[in-house]
Amino acid sequence: MTLYALAPVLLGVSAFVAMAVKDQSYTPSPEFSPAGEPSQRNAVIYYSRSGHSEAVAREIARLLNAPIARIAADYPLSFSGQGKALADSSGKALPVIAVEPIDLRPVERV
Repeated sequence: MTLYALAPVLLGVSAFVAMAVKDQSYTPSPEFSPAGEPSQRNAVIYYSRSGHSEAVAREIARLLNAPIARIAADYPLSFSGQGKALADSSGKALPVIAVEPIDLRPVERV
């Protein structure tokens, strides 16, 4: 195998390892709840395995002063959790999920 053929494989493995290490070292953003009366127009509902999307969702909720709820699935921050998420995705398996309670009746946008 030549170096040119091996380079994409090494690059892919390196990217995967870097992502896994970054996931393991992620520090969650501070919890958020609306200040005063929350927005009746908007709500933020998110899923985040690694926490990166969670940070974005909290910033959006903060900007809109909107209620926020998390969708949780059982994918730990580890190689096994990443593997399970990939296997479920490839096999079209649906994980058990839990959604934090949120009242969407007055909400116009999610």
